[in-house]
Amino acid sequence: MIVMSVGMQKAGSAWYFNITNDLLIAAGHQDIRVLRERFHLQNFMTKGHCNMGSLKTHKLAIVSFPHWLGNTYTIKTHNPLTPAALWMIKHGFMKATYIYRDPRDVAMSVFEHGERIRTKGIRSQTGFDLLTSIEEAIRFTSQLLLVWESWVQCGESLLVRYESLRRDALHEAERLVDFLELDLPKETINEVVERYDIKQVRKGLSPLRLHFYKGQTGRWKEAMTPSQKALCQDLFGKLLPRMGYDS
Repeated sequence: MIVMSVGMQKAGSAWYFNITNDLLIAAGHQDIRVLRERFHLQNFMTKGHCNMGSLKTHKLAIVSFPHWLGNTYTIKTHNPLTPAALWMIKHGFMKATYIYRDPRDVAMSVFEHGERIRTKGIRSQTGFDLLTSIEEAIRFTSQLLLVWESWVQCGESLLVRYESLRRDALHEAERLVDFLELDLPKETINEVVERYDIKQVRKGLSPLRLHFYKGQTGRWKEAMTPSQKALCQDLFGKLLPRMGYDS
C-alpha cells in the first residue's frame, strides 16, 4: 500500500508526514527515504520530505514500483487529487490523508514566509516570495482550497486539522494508526509523537527540519486589518464552516 500524505501548505504537512513515515517503520514497513535511494527515485521526489509534487499518471506509475514489489510506504504532496490517484484509492492500492489549517492563518504564514525569503534575496519554488502583501497571500491561499476540496470530495481521505494535531498529537496519531490498520501499542505511538514535539523542534532537538517558525493558531485575528478580514470572508467564508472554523 502507498500512503499519500497530502497537506495544505503551511499546515504542518511535514510534521504529519514524518509521523506517518515513522509509524509505518515502527509497524515493520519501509522508510520512503531508503526506498527513494534504493529504487533511484531521486528525480521524482524531494530529498528531505519525499514530496513528489503532482500526481500525474506517469509519476504515480514510477513511484509505485516499490509498492508492486510488496512494500508499504508513504509519499508527501501538496497537490490535488487526480483520476489516477483516485483509481488507486478505489482499488485499494493507496490510502490518503489530508492535513489542513484555518486558511486565514495559512495566509499570514505564507506572507511572512515570503518576507523571510525576500530578505535572504533568494527565489523559492513555493512562490511565497512573490507575495508582497497580505492581500496577495489571501488570494494565493484561496487557490489552496481547491486542493482541499478535491481530497474532501474523494470521500475516502483521513482529514486532519492542524489545530487538532497541535492540541492532541497523540490522539491524531492514534486515528492515523486506526485508519492505516497498523498494529502498534500506544507506547510506540507516543514515542513517535514525542520525537516530533514542537518544543523539541524549536530547540533543534528533532531529527528533521519541519518548517516550523511560529506555528500559532488564530494569529490572523490580531494581525489582519478589518479590510483583510473582509477579503478572507469573501474568499473563504462559504468553506470555513465546512472546514470546521467559525466565519
